[in-house]
Amino acid sequence: MSARRGGSARSTSAPTRSRQHNKRGAEFGWVECRTADIASPPHGDAEFDAVFAVQVLEYITDLDAALRQIHRMLRPGGGLVIVATDWSSAVWHS
Repeated sequence: MSARRGGSARSTSAPTRSRQHNKRGAEFGWVECRTADIASPPHGDAEFDAVFAVQVLEYITDLDAALRQIHRMLRPGGGLVIVATDWSSAVWHS
């Protein structure tokens, strides 16, 4: 929907996942893919309306620093969505 409304998306992944990530993102002309570390993201202050952290934060060593960077990149009133799976409590066969 973003593309139809004139919006855009930026996707940033860790260097270890960049090839697969950039290939998938290239399928959409309105998605810009980058490779970066959350400790020093290539984004400016108050640059985003929303940040989605999917299967990321549970692997970060310095979670406080990562959350400070996300807060810095969000515009006032912006939103943060975190998806983190606790694999030890997942039910595989129900």
